[in-house]
Amino acid sequence: MPAGKKLFDGKTLTNWKPTKFGGQGDVEVESEDGILKLNFGSPMTGVTWSGEELPTMDYEVSLEAQRADGSDFFCGMTFQYGDSPCSLILGGWGGGVVGLSSIDGHDASENPTTKYREFKTAAGTKCGSK
Repeated sequence: MPAGKKLFDGKTLTNWKPTKFGGQGDVEVESEDGILKLNFGSPMTGVTWSGEELPTMDYEVSLEAQRADGSDFFCGMTFQYGDSPCSLILGGWGGGVVGLSSIDGHDASENPTTKYREFKTAAGTKCGSK
């Protein structure tokens, strides 16, 4: 298995662009902690990969995320699987749903990947999902 490739260097937004949803919050890099901080947006804040093309089959992704504020949909990560997009949702639908959206046309709250988990808001501390 080839060595992993880090997509975020912990220092800059190199290869990442703030996503223009309309109403998005600021995107910052807290380089002393190596954290990519997505501030509250209405409806949401995100970043989009703008670097080299990434694989669409036979790959793994890991993510560490922390909810610093709020109570609903604190993390969504969309990735490509073959020709189709798929989204990992953490803390959706009232704050407790974990799952994959776009499975057979169903969102993360309505398919076999649906799980429920309590996510604590942990401002100033390290916590996350991987």
